[in-house]
Amino acid sequence: QGQQVAKQLHILQNQPTVGRPVADFSIADTAGVKHSLATYRGKYVLLDFWGHWCSPCVQAMPKVNALHQQYADKLTIIGIAMEGATSAPLWKKAIRKYAVPGLQLSELQTDEGPVISGYNVTAYPTYMLLDPKGVLVMSTNEVDDISKKLTALGGL
Repeated sequence: QGQQVAKQLHILQNQPTVGRPVADFSIADTAGVKHSLATYRGKYVLLDFWGHWCSPCVQAMPKVNALHQQYADKLTIIGIAMEGATSAPLWKKAIRKYAVPGLQLSELQTDEGPVISGYNVTAYPTYMLLDPKGVLVMSTNEVDDISKKLTALGGL
């Protein structure tokens, strides 16, 4: 009981907040190569929290793809999949099937991984737009909100 309360308190104190830098992470891609968020400083970054099992996530992929094409040189898209070790093959298949854009990462720990739990992601899809300094600009469950924000930012 006490450990659960301490964990929840830690999450609430450290979860991403608009206007503040988000915590760095290091997560493996589909080939097992680890990538650090800090590597992508200097460009806008869109974190796309999704899962192969998530119908709204899959339905939004064409719009995420359009953002990837429209802002290719100014925006890095990083997909973070909420998957377990047993669903890794299905995740990799979904990446190919739906032409999922950007770098694709997963902790393969379902929602127990330090990034998904630490970023307090509880709904899918969740999109987090970070500025070039790693500061959270916005968090939303609608890719259209990201598109509008990018337009409001002058196309970056």
